[in-house]
Amino acid sequence: MARGRSATVKFQNYIPDLLSQLPEEIEARMLTVALLIEAEVKEILTGQRTGRWYTIPSTKKEWQASAPFEAPAVRLGDLRRNYRGFTEGEGIYTEGIVASPTIYSKWLEFGTRKMQPRPHLRRAAYNVLSQIEGEFVGIFE
Repeated sequence: MARGRSATVKFQNYIPDLLSQLPEEIEARMLTVALLIEAEVKEILTGQRTGRWYTIPSTKKEWQASAPFEAPAVRLGDLRRNYRGFTEGEGIYTEGIVASPTIYSKWLEFGTRKMQPRPHLRRAAYNVLSQIEGEFVGIFE
C-alpha cells in the first residue's frame, strides 16, 4: 500500500431505527387483523340456516334456527351487531381481540351440555388466516 493513502469502508447500522418503529407497526397490524376477523364473523353470521323451525312466542312468525356445528342463526341481530375488533396493550405486547359482550356468544361458540356448538368466531379467524399471515410476513420489508 502506498504511503499516505487509505481506503475507508463505512457501514450504517439501521437496526435501532427498525426496532424503534416495530412497536407501532405491530400495533397497527394487530388492529388490522382484529378488524379483518370482525368483518368475517359478521359475514358468517349473515344468511339462512338449516336447523329446526320455531314459532316466535307471542307471534305467528316462524324462524329457522341453526343446526349443530353451523354458525348461529340471526333472529334479532344482537350477536352480529355487538362483535368488535380492537387491541389492548402496547408495542410488542399488543393483543388483537375480537369479542362480543353478549353473554351467550361463548355458549354458541363452544356449546353447552345441552347444546352442540355453533362455531363462528373460530371459523372467521380460520377463513382469514392467509390474510393474517400476510400482515406479519412483510413486517420487515
